[in-house]
Amino acid sequence: RPTPGNNEVSGPQLRAVQISPHGDRIYTIEQSPGTSGVLRIWAIETIAGSNTARVRELDLSAPLSEGVTNLALRADGKVLAAADLTGRVTLLETSSLAILCSLKRPDAETENFWPPPALAFSPDGSELAVSSQQGTISLWSLAQPGRSRLRLQLPGHRGRVGSLVYDLHGRRLASAGFDPIVEVWDLEVIEHELMR
Repeated sequence: RPTPGNNEVSGPQLRAVQISPHGDRIYTIEQSPGTSGVLRIWAIETIAGSNTARVRELDLSAPLSEGVTNLALRADGKVLAAADLTGRVTLLETSSLAILCSLKRPDAETENFWPPPALAFSPDGSELAVSSQQGTISLWSLAQPGRSRLRLQLPGHRGRVGSLVYDLHGRRLASAGFDPIVEVWDLEVIEHELMR
């Protein structure tokens, strides 16, 4: 915690956080000054006979490259997407942290992908939206997680995208860019037009 009157934070900083649907696990990316981000998993345990809980770090290590910068957790809590500084996105099975697949880097010409790719799972978990440095949004089909495929690209922003979110039904996707513009994509209409 910063000392009063001091806006600088020393020590580790949290870059991203996700909580499991049942509220029993927390996934964080922790970064200390001058180091790469590290994925940490925490268990939340209720203390019997009380209204309090304790948190302990789980001894699980994900086979990820250093420099993890962003996370997204599927609604069912079974799949975690982790983006790193190269723009690569890795999908992990949360119970064992086994790698399901890696998505091809969306921006092959950028060596240092900052800010990190924005990530969002569709509500049913069948799709993952990933932003690129140029403002393009890639929609990846996850119907077969081990064999993910690029389904669609949405080229709407003139610069980097900082945030992505689906509506409750997965019909619309909103993207907030550094342009600064918010785009709202009607995915059903786009699919219909492409089929024509």
